[in-house]
Amino acid sequence: MKGLIGGQEQDLAADKTAGLENADSRHVTHIHELKTGALFVAAGEAGGVVAGLEGDQLLPIRQFAARLGLAYQTLDDLIDAQATSESAGKDVHQDVDKPTLVRLLGSEMAADYANNMIAAAMDALQHLDRDMRPLQSLVESVIARPAASRRRIN
Repeated sequence: MKGLIGGQEQDLAADKTAGLENADSRHVTHIHELKTGALFVAAGEAGGVVAGLEGDQLLPIRQFAARLGLAYQTLDDLIDAQATSESAGKDVHQDVDKPTLVRLLGSEMAADYANNMIAAAMDALQHLDRDMRPLQSLVESVIARPAASRRRIN
């Protein structure tokens, strides 16, 4: 209840009770940390363990994955708000009545936030004495997702 399921519960509750007029960007970010961030952290930790990392050695991987998860969710929300179904390859405008960072901050500030999270994710990897090219490729695939909104994303 403190992770993925709790995040889903908070997400659904925010839709039904708080409404857009009471939405808060910190709360939305916290939900994204619990949902998308938790999934990315689990995948990152699993990869780190397979690569032989343990204990505190996993901290940079956790930081990388959590920040990349926040960037991914924000980019996904930008896609939902601005792309066409054809360019996105999926249904869009599904979050029109949901509190998202795009709705709360606007597209430009949400894109800046995603850029900052990507940079912070990459910075977290500087603490590992390993070949980071596979993870850098992962970041490139996240930011290369199709969307009219991503033209500002570095």
